[in-house]
Amino acid sequence: MTCPPDASFEAWQITGPRGWRFVSLPGGDLAVWSPPEVHALPVERVSQPQQTER
Repeated sequence: MTCPPDASFEAWQITGPRGWRFVSLPGGDLAVWSPPEVHALPVERVSQPQQTER
């Protein structure tokens, strides 16, 4: 299935197991909500995106 982004509306959203939610924002950005227990983990257990120098 494919669903292109919309300039004015959220084109799609999906809720996965354990409370994860992904939403296509207007213009094509992606919003992600994680379940509360993910935020309760120690920082070293939660993967963080690596910063790259510009």
